[in-house]
Amino acid sequence: MAETGPIINDAPGHEVASARYGRPEGPPGVVATVVQNRGLAVVTAGRGKAAALTRAIAGSFGVELPATPRYVDGGSVAFVGLGPGRWLAVARPAPCAGMEAFLAPATKGLAAVVDQSHGLVVLRLAGPHVRDALAKFVPIDLHPRVLGPGSAASTLAGQLTVHVWLSDDAGTFELAMARSSAGTFWQTLAAAAASFGLLVENPASP
Repeated sequence: MAETGPIINDAPGHEVASARYGRPEGPPGVVATVVQNRGLAVVTAGRGKAAALTRAIAGSFGVELPATPRYVDGGSVAFVGLGPGRWLAVARPAPCAGMEAFLAPATKGLAAVVDQSHGLVVLRLAGPHVRDALAKFVPIDLHPRVLGPGSAASTLAGQLTVHVWLSDDAGTFELAMARSSAGTFWQTLAAAAASFGLLVENPASP
């Protein structure tokens, strides 16, 4: 068992020491993984162009942009509703040409695309006590009746702004946050999950 929280190395939020933290016995209550090789971009519809953008995205990627804070998965790319006319695009794997070029066929003339692949990090949290641990420092209703599969929210984790969504029916949380803030998040998570046991796994690709 490690005595301190997860350690971020040279690239904050990118490399994390794989180890067990907090309660040493029994299965871990929370399992955390840094997700690598994802392309991330904020997409903002032009004025009066949200409907046209939704049609273009559906035609190009086979998925309809959510009109509310939801997570929709189109396979090669998913979209998280951040607010009216604004989404986080998540490509798996990260396109070699960058997110702006990847999304251009569907967004050109309809939306602004800002590549955030190097500015944000995605963390995957799972386990039987993941909601209990998050409830200690994330001030939204995390009950499955409110935040179930496909749900999303932009909120605070401690003092950090995060985008949260549930990516599957098993209750797996994914959180996108500023890479520069990820070290602070890990320390907060380690403290919140200590009583349940936190297992940090090796970074994973999508």
